[in-house]
Amino acid sequence: MATRRNPSWNLSDERLDDIVDQLLLHRYSKRPPSVLDVVRTGFIGGEGIRAYVETRWPERGRYSSTIKGVNLSGAGQTMRSNKLAERVRKCIGNDRQIASNELVWMVRNTRTYDVICYASGTYDGARSWAFTLFGWTLGPETKITDLTLALVGGGGAQEAAIRNMSQIGVIQKRREAQVAEIEKHQARLEATDILLSTITTAAAFAQGHAD
Repeated sequence: MATRRNPSWNLSDERLDDIVDQLLLHRYSKRPPSVLDVVRTGFIGGEGIRAYVETRWPERGRYSSTIKGVNLSGAGQTMRSNKLAERVRKCIGNDRQIASNELVWMVRNTRTYDVICYASGTYDGARSWAFTLFGWTLGPETKITDLTLALVGGGGAQEAAIRNMSQIGVIQKRREAQVAEIEKHQARLEATDILLSTITTAAAFAQGHAD
């Protein structure tokens, strides 16, 4: 499970740190990580990088000395976070072209921007899977192009399944809000019906007396 120290879903702290170290070495690395390795870190789009840097390289106290390789100043944390984010971005490049079934995508409805599900696989494969399973729930006019995907991880089907499970509570809350909205409108409708009935009766009564 992803944490502040380790946003990856399937890498040990040691493996994550090794990938980060190789990224920071850049052209001097003798073991440059693969694109999938970088995706698995969970640092996609810069997410979690600052928290990771602050946790791995804590900011030194105002009056304490810096331990080489351990502590950083606040400015040092910012510089390292920016450098790591840049290296991650360059390594991943165009995520739609990554040929791996381990990729995990967040699938959204472009019209409502609601998260529909999480899907694993290549970009095209994940979108096709999501449309086949969930497209019909979005209405008959929905097209596969109405689904937008954002790369979020590299933990494969297991990560996608865990993320989908986490969506159940979100969807339940959305349903509860929708039910409450329906009940509110239903109450207004009933009040309008009563008003309509009352004013109709009053009008008829007045008409009868006028005759």
